[in-house]
Amino acid sequence: MDMHHGTRRFRARRLLAHSLVLIALVAAASDALPAQEAWPSRPIKLVVPLTAGGGVDMMARLTAQHLSDQLGQQVVVENQGGAGGTIAANTVARARPDGYTLIFQSVSSAVVNALVYKNLPYDPIKDLIPVTLAGSFPLVLVTNPDLPAKDLGELIALLKANPGKYSYGSSGVGTMPHLAGELFKSMAGVDIVHVPYRGNSAIMADLLAGRVAIMFDGPPTQLGNIQSGKVRALAITTASVRRCCRRCRRSPTRCRDTPFRSGLRFSRPPTRRRTPWNESLRKPGKPCRTPR
Repeated sequence: MDMHHGTRRFRARRLLAHSLVLIALVAAASDALPAQEAWPSRPIKLVVPLTAGGGVDMMARLTAQHLSDQLGQQVVVENQGGAGGTIAANTVARARPDGYTLIFQSVSSAVVNALVYKNLPYDPIKDLIPVTLAGSFPLVLVTNPDLPAKDLGELIALLKANPGKYSYGSSGVGTMPHLAGELFKSMAGVDIVHVPYRGNSAIMADLLAGRVAIMFDGPPTQLGNIQSGKVRALAITTASVRRCCRRCRRSPTRCRDTPFRSGLRFSRPPTRRRTPWNESLRKPGKPCRTPR
């Protein structure tokens, strides 16, 4: 392995360890508004670059409700999945810069796509500007409960004994679940097939039916499935965090409400606190009023 390849791999680990969910609120510049018009004076559209049902979509809807309450105007969520979030990001980047078209963006569409694709239809630096960090969470590795692996070590042993037999689902090429799966393959030395989907609901259907063996997803959307026994949680992409939930200040691997078997470390030791992050973006120009 040459030095450059090693550096890229380490950066990929650091990126995944921070669990990668960006909230991109892309507010257009308010310069186009008449000077006397207060913002907002009509409903706001919040674009989500993924289909409904995933962790980013859940956070977007919670954020939309909070903004609606704070701003006194309805914030309407619109899902535009596909192409790793580039379709939604381009839609917002090309929208009228009046502050009424926003995007709740994940790291995949805000960061990864800018590093992977050479000819994006928009400039992720000039067209979208960060507004605020909205939230963060790690990814959890879940399996079909019928899979003959009850912990991470058994899963790795099963995959090594059956190269190419099992598959994992993700919400699309270049998304964080996809990159998490590929990094897991590389670090564990296993051969597991990637199957891209348009959204989490389709992955879950195939996971429960046994058509895919595992998936990486956010704990907010999987916690109910884990507690009900629909899926089995084997690992989480962090060794420890400040706290797991409002009732518990333990790490996710020790919290009674999140039965994760182990932490899946995506960085070199000594490990740092690793959580995904979310942020808001807007177009260049006079900043909009942001509720606290």
